[in-house]
Amino acid sequence: MINSLPIEANKYRMALAQYSDILHNEFNLNTFRSRNPMLNHLKKNFGFLGGSLRIGNALREAHRIYFSAPSDGRDRKLFPPILVVLASAESEDDVEEASKALRKDGVKIISVGMQKASEENLKAMATSQFHFKLRTVRDLSIFSSNMTQIIKDATKYREGAVDVDVQVPFLTSCQKDSLADLTFLVDGSLGTQQNLRNLQKFLENITSSLDVNSDCMRLGLMSYSTRAETISFLKSSTTQFEFQQQIRKLSLRDGKSNAGAAINQLRKEGFSQSSGSRRAQGVPQIAVLVTHRSSDDEVHEAALNLRLEGVTVFAMNIKGANSTQLEAIASYPTEETVSTLNSYAALESYSNNFLKKLHNEIWTQISTHAEQINLDKTGCVDTKEADIYFLIDGSGSIQVNQFEQIKTFMSSVIDMFSIGPNKVRVGVVQYAGENREEFPISHYQNNIDLKKAVFNIYQLGGGTRTGKALDFIRPIIKEGKKDRTSEVPCFLIVLTDGKSEDSVVQPAERLRAEQVIIHAIGIGEANKTQLQQIAGVKERVNFGQNFDALKSIKNQVVRRICTEKGKQNKDKRLHFPHIISCFKKVNGQTEWRCHVISCLAHSLLTSFITMEGFSSSF
Repeated sequence: MINSLPIEANKYRMALAQYSDILHNEFNLNTFRSRNPMLNHLKKNFGFLGGSLRIGNALREAHRIYFSAPSDGRDRKLFPPILVVLASAESEDDVEEASKALRKDGVKIISVGMQKASEENLKAMATSQFHFKLRTVRDLSIFSSNMTQIIKDATKYREGAVDVDVQVPFLTSCQKDSLADLTFLVDGSLGTQQNLRNLQKFLENITSSLDVNSDCMRLGLMSYSTRAETISFLKSSTTQFEFQQQIRKLSLRDGKSNAGAAINQLRKEGFSQSSGSRRAQGVPQIAVLVTHRSSDDEVHEAALNLRLEGVTVFAMNIKGANSTQLEAIASYPTEETVSTLNSYAALESYSNNFLKKLHNEIWTQISTHAEQINLDKTGCVDTKEADIYFLIDGSGSIQVNQFEQIKTFMSSVIDMFSIGPNKVRVGVVQYAGENREEFPISHYQNNIDLKKAVFNIYQLGGGTRTGKALDFIRPIIKEGKKDRTSEVPCFLIVLTDGKSEDSVVQPAERLRAEQVIIHAIGIGEANKTQLQQIAGVKERVNFGQNFDALKSIKNQVVRRICTEKGKQNKDKRLHFPHIISCFKKVNGQTEWRCHVISCLAHSLLTSFITMEGFSSSF
């Protein structure tokens, strides 16, 4: 919510309280005047309170602390007071009287319940129909993207008026975590009728646990052997009963196992818009392969192309399939997406476990899509035109699966931007003891080709010389700027898992002098001091204990890029890294004043700032 609202003194002000049996004031309306200090408070100082749940008491205290004091001259007609209340269980005290007092004082109340929250409490608190009940805490991720509009609707509401049409998230209309386009691709050469019946029973169990309709879960079914056959398109079956009728059409088939050709057909037909795919609307796309034998044709390229189009692939190995092939087919991480069963008879008991995996994947994708929407609302418009370089560590200390995670990280960052020659461009350099430009920034002009190139990068191996790599990429960045007709923001994302064998200070400073904004990401044994030396400021440093942390780091880095003004001269501030460096060099020398003046002059020239900027900075 903080990222989606314009937090400024003359626009939105925000306060936060946490409550249980008491109310704890995290910060007041006038504590923070901008977004970043508020976010820093949440990151560093916002801890879990615990205790019993007394919502009525919390409402009375919120009324006293936030809504009874003078309004600092702000007209309530222009700045209407809003209270958003989150609850996870039924209150142990009465909420109605406290809510009435707030509403009588002109406060609009939006109530949001999760888990065991009482519908009666939510309705008693809320202004008119502005009460919402979510199934789990995870639902808040997607629900938050709708809060801006809900707040606007609540501020417009007048007592006695006809209820406004409040747009609530689609998640509230789909039951059982069911929002996806899901297609099963099954090997038809099952051998026996019993194996066929076990497979059918598994598919029926999965179907009966999903909310199958055209707005929520759409299901498709394909069978293959030598050739693939579409039994049901995503748009064909709009109810559980209809899809279960399609399941009964499955029959035993003879022939080879051409899984590669089947996957290719699945990509072209099964997940096309004409077949009923809702990929363009951000609906999760999921494929499930069930087989008991090795493929007779090549699967790697076909599966890669399918995944690159945004389809998450699960693979079920009914003992006998080639594990290496299935790991090449399934989405990363394969320990989550590849399942091995002893026989088709084991499928029925595995149904519930698979449903959990399916629901987790759906929510992961929904949250990612919501984050992308949120980023677009909060500053990505300023970076629709930018150059982004990755400088990735390919040294021998990084394991093969960890290097795959680095590529997945780059792919996820790419997904957040619109790729094109006059939009966002991406270039990659890999380094270890030596350096290698994987592809120049002007080479790939669309998302699909770019991500495919990323996944085709192979690891160098060797030592870790980050300083040498920073110097290596500097002329590459300068050359890339020549293709631009106008100056655009330039970002460098450095990712490493170890301490550099050489110095990074001067190479990083030389890059920042070229107006390159550097973000440094360290994993595991990475040296935190060196990371800050690379980035220049700690706000552009991220550190995780293991490579799994890249999933959460990705959103933080992208958000910073999206909210950066990009051009360092835009805010007319001095290029402080140069000044600090110069002070270090001249400290203790007799003629320090002359040296400082020289350094300041160099900084002014480097940053292209005006005298107005010079005076305002000081």
